[in-house]
Amino acid sequence: NTSIRSEFGQNSNLSSNIYYVGKVGKLGIDFNTDWFWSKGNNKNNIDEHYQEVNSEKQNQLVNSSTSKYNRLIASKMVLSYPLLSGDLSVGGEYSFTNRNTNYAIIPNTLADNVRDRIKEGMSSAFVTYSRDFGKLNMEAGLRYENVDFKYYDDGKYMAEQSKTYGNWFPSLSLSMPFGNVQMQLSYATDIDRPPYHYLRSGIQYDNRYMYETGNPFLVSEISKNLNYELAYKWLTFDMTYSHTSHTMMSNVETYKDNPAIGLLKPVNGKAYNHVEASVNLRPSFGIWHPSFTASVVKQWLDMDAHDGKISNKPMAVFRFNNTFDTKLAMLTWMMSYTTKGYGRNIYSYKPRFCTNVSVYKAFLKDRLSFQF
Repeated sequence: NTSIRSEFGQNSNLSSNIYYVGKVGKLGIDFNTDWFWSKGNNKNNIDEHYQEVNSEKQNQLVNSSTSKYNRLIASKMVLSYPLLSGDLSVGGEYSFTNRNTNYAIIPNTLADNVRDRIKEGMSSAFVTYSRDFGKLNMEAGLRYENVDFKYYDDGKYMAEQSKTYGNWFPSLSLSMPFGNVQMQLSYATDIDRPPYHYLRSGIQYDNRYMYETGNPFLVSEISKNLNYELAYKWLTFDMTYSHTSHTMMSNVETYKDNPAIGLLKPVNGKAYNHVEASVNLRPSFGIWHPSFTASVVKQWLDMDAHDGKISNKPMAVFRFNNTFDTKLAMLTWMMSYTTKGYGRNIYSYKPRFCTNVSVYKAFLKDRLSFQF
């Protein structure tokens, strides 16, 4: 199978921002409003040549076009005030988005044409209080978000794909120095909302054996994170334990019960736990400023694979960066190495290595710079 793809895209964006930052007595005011408009057109042409066993060579030309139209308005206000030897902040946010997508394909026997629309309103309120108790600094917060998501297929409201939900996000952070060692322990609940591209319903043709689609039933991913940080001179250590539910991941299934065609789509998987730890060293020796980082990620994801359960083999990343700040120029040499291992339901069978070299030089009292 040989395919030649040509693509042409054109996008237009328009945005504006209004903000006010100031004080009325002891009351601090921070207000922002953003407006964004965009449209885009994309044309895709695929010229495929394939030959199956005991068959003649065949040729297939597939043309598709996608047009998108987006609007967004978002506002945020934060009020801050000193209270009981600490600082209190309260605020709220509101945003509204309207997204239209049209997808057409020729020949339309391969997949259906699609016209979908997403309308989403999000409102939230939050409060944060921080205060020092001697050397101990404490910051506590609580946020509530309400999202009203409406999905339309060819102008028809789809109740099953539409959803309304609210979420609470508590957070607590404690930090304190112990001699020359600075430590922080924090807890926070985070949300990762699916991109609108993941929520589309249309089928995208990649090649004869692989199609792509979105999933309007996809829900947001929630993570509960416990983090510990330590800093001592040029050494830092960071470790995070997370419990993630409604895990978003890519899955492949058959298309219209045809085992020769795989359909790639995002799905919500089982909840799982994972730990990430890293250590960073940043010493300095005259003109040489090295930086070494070693991190490892270990997960416990219960998922079936073609040969049983996935192994959850941990993955490690090593980075070694070097900067030489000489009188002639600044030289930088960066290297990174990633081992084999699992990232959710994707396994890297081979390690990866990357290196970058750059030279920077400034002239005319930093008014002219050169970088290679």
